Amino acid sequence: MGADYTEFSPGHFALDVDVVTGLINLINTITKITQLTPIEKANIHNTAVLGSTNFLVADLTPTNSPTTFEIMVAMSTSGNLTAIITKAANAQTVTFNVTSGAALVAGGLYTFSMLVHAGDSVNFQYSVAGTIQVFRVQEIDASVA
Repeated sequence: MGADYTEFSPGHFALDVDVVTGLINLINTITKITQLTPIEKANIHNTAVLGSTNFLVADLTPTNSPTTFEIMVAMSTSGNLTAIITKAANAQTVTFNVTSGAALVAGGLYTFSMLVHAGDSVNFQYSVAGTIQVFRVQEIDASVA
């Protein structure tokens, strides 16, 4: 017989502990790689929006918890990007700030990170009417990142 198993009777064998441990480690690694693959939560391109109106028809909720939403946005007009975070029917509006202040520059591409937990729902608004040049939200599972 070989070094990787011991035969007890025809058709029955026991795997070596090192082989089993290696397989478990491989499965855990594949699981982590899968979890690190971003989950697309929103993808809007070249769409007009009214000021102070939700971007999304339905609020975003996390697939995993806790997690991080990575947000990328470019708008056709200068203004303030806000998130409305709701938990247990309590909505809080927060403004994404940039180094130069709260206002995003027209045509500028910005990225933001936001921690999200079980029970949270999130939507986004812009302070003025304009066109969403690009708006993307991806979920990155923070528990394994």
